[in-house]
Amino acid sequence: MAVAPSESERLYVWHREAMKPAIAALEGWDEALRFADFEQLSRRVPSYVIQADGRDCGYLQVLPRADVLHVVNVAFGPASRGAGHGARLFDWLRGAARRRRCGLHLKTYRSNPRALAFYQREGFVIRCIDARHWWLDWSRQ
Repeated sequence: MAVAPSESERLYVWHREAMKPAIAALEGWDEALRFADFEQLSRRVPSYVIQADGRDCGYLQVLPRADVLHVVNVAFGPASRGAGHGARLFDWLRGAARRRRCGLHLKTYRSNPRALAFYQREGFVIRCIDARHWWLDWSRQ
């Protein structure tokens, strides 16, 4: 379900729970800065609540571009991790990319090798590495 930018505080709870360990390992965590950054991003990028089993369990921010769907952020609450929701979400995203005849693009923090392993299982390949991120792409088959 699409959410208005005014609801960014609700999404930020999932964001902080999922992202804080990886970001803090790289550069520390400034709560006020991170929240302001997230609010600004939420005004620019369409945001969606992910629902499973009749309940809200996470969020997705995806920016559609002409040649790619850029997955900006995706996070699930702790109780929803490891239940297959991420795999189902990426099945849906791959279907959306095929219908649009485009690819998928995302980045993940280098301090989060579990996320990298997940994305690679989902068919993403590393295209670039910088000091903070692995940049990954999925091309429609």
